[in-house]
Amino acid sequence: MGVAVAENAPAPDISNAEAFKRTVLAAKSVVYIDPKIGTSGKHVAEVFQRLGITEAVKAKETLGTGGYIVEPVGRGVIELGIHQISEIIPVKGVRLVGPLPEALQKYTVYVAVPVPGTPRAAAVNAFIAHLTSPAATARLAAAGYTAP
Repeated sequence: MGVAVAENAPAPDISNAEAFKRTVLAAKSVVYIDPKIGTSGKHVAEVFQRLGITEAVKAKETLGTGGYIVEPVGRGVIELGIHQISEIIPVKGVRLVGPLPEALQKYTVYVAVPVPGTPRAAAVNAFIAHLTSPAATARLAAAGYTAP
């Protein structure tokens, strides 16, 4: 999970939970995915609740429902976006400020396991080997997929 701003906007401080809280409270507008639709939105809502800022954010939040949720940040319509880093990086007009502070972070973990003795076990093993190779992990990292 990360924070996005317009590409020409100054980077706000999100270095720890308190700084992130101040940044969200100072923002004029915030977008994240609707918690009823997306896991990351549910997490953001839980973070706001944990920080005690749910009510303060309600008046300035926009809940996205699909596509690139932080796109309005790139168009200058919304000041701050919070979403999965892999869904921030490809959006034109925005820049990734950075990941949420560790104390507020949530990771999506992907696991691949072949079933031994199945006809495609060798192909699955080859695919897993490819995904864990240095070249693939570098490309995945550039797209926002990194190990926790």
